[in-house]
Amino acid sequence: MKKTNKTKKESAATFPHMDNDKFVLLPLELPQDIYDDQALPDERLRRLGSSHSFSIKTLCAAIHSKCTVDTIKWYIQTHQASTSIGKLLSNDGWPALYYAAERNSGGLITVLLQHGVEAKTSGTSFSIPLIAYAIIHGHIEARDTSDAVKLLLAAGCDPTTIPMDMWFKFLETPTKVPNPSIKVPTDSLQPSAWCTPRIRSILAPSLHLTHRYLLHLAHGLASLRPRMLQISKAHKMTELSKLPYFLIGQRPATDIVMKHVYSHISLGSRTPLVMGFAGPSGHGKTELARAMGDLLSVKTVVIDMAACRDPRALFGVTAGYDRSWDGSKLNNFLAANSGKRSVVFLDEFDKTDQDLRNALLLVTQSGTYFALSFASTCANVKQANTKIDATTPPWTASRLSGLWRPTSGMTSSASTMLNISSVWMRRSGMPQT
Repeated sequence: MKKTNKTKKESAATFPHMDNDKFVLLPLELPQDIYDDQALPDERLRRLGSSHSFSIKTLCAAIHSKCTVDTIKWYIQTHQASTSIGKLLSNDGWPALYYAAERNSGGLITVLLQHGVEAKTSGTSFSIPLIAYAIIHGHIEARDTSDAVKLLLAAGCDPTTIPMDMWFKFLETPTKVPNPSIKVPTDSLQPSAWCTPRIRSILAPSLHLTHRYLLHLAHGLASLRPRMLQISKAHKMTELSKLPYFLIGQRPATDIVMKHVYSHISLGSRTPLVMGFAGPSGHGKTELARAMGDLLSVKTVVIDMAACRDPRALFGVTAGYDRSWDGSKLNNFLAANSGKRSVVFLDEFDKTDQDLRNALLLVTQSGTYFALSFASTCANVKQANTKIDATTPPWTASRLSGLWRPTSGMTSSASTMLNISSVWMRRSGMPQT
């Protein structure tokens, strides 16, 4: 059968309605394969994608039928040549998020959001809002839906669709009846008008502490300023604005990081962005660096500086020495990502001595680095002493409590390292109210 690029517009009213007693979506099934009635859902979707027009109902059925994330992503991208696919997903694709929330799949939610499905769009064919459905259905199925709720709120779901008195004081357990002692703005009452006493009695025990904190956080976060939004769209880093959702209790730190990254990119700087993360163990320094890489969709490398006793352990030995062609973790990463945006995280940096810090001066100041050795995995380097472009990776160093003073700036022992932006991770793990 010949493939067509046309898309099929369907109203959400044609979808099966929700079972309001069990809070589950009534099933949608993929059409049977005429060539193989025993074909697995992934195989059926691939044959449909190759021969039929794009359909929101088929997309929802594929999610409900447990098709893999990769296959669903392939189905969407196969039809992206059609000029109407983006508009269709944006305007009518929101039911797919319900089916993704039913599976509690952060990967599916991310794929749908990345391809233009709007989490903010509200539909009248489903009895409860998306964010509430994810929370209640997860509780019924005994699943932790924190990641799904985090992604939906970061994508713009309105937190006030959940009655505000249930999470305004997020450390308090919500009650099954409205709490008159918690005063909420009158404009927050209308979005939660759908929440009947019966549903509230189910929603209250479903909201655990992480849900309540995320709702409180989403309500307090300001939208990006128009200039920052323009920069983030131009440089394909809109996901970075979601950074506060991935680190509990570190709003000041995430705000500083986002501000410096946006400023660095907007100025078109050709030198690496270098930041120092300081604070006690277990307070999110490594997690913040990893989150930056994930949200920017770039590769991240974490180097344990406590295991590096001299520059050779960090960059590898020069050509001519034994095992010089093995390179080092940092050397091979820089070579493989020459000229590409990436994140280099130097963990336990306070364990280093002056020789190691001096060895990092050139690469962090100018972004110029000559690969001393070469591992077979580094396709970008053909021989030793090849010049590497290291201007694009943000360099972050952690555990600088002995080198950086967050209140008074840098001490003399750290001043030789660079002009580094210091980010202090708070000792308190819980957010302040």
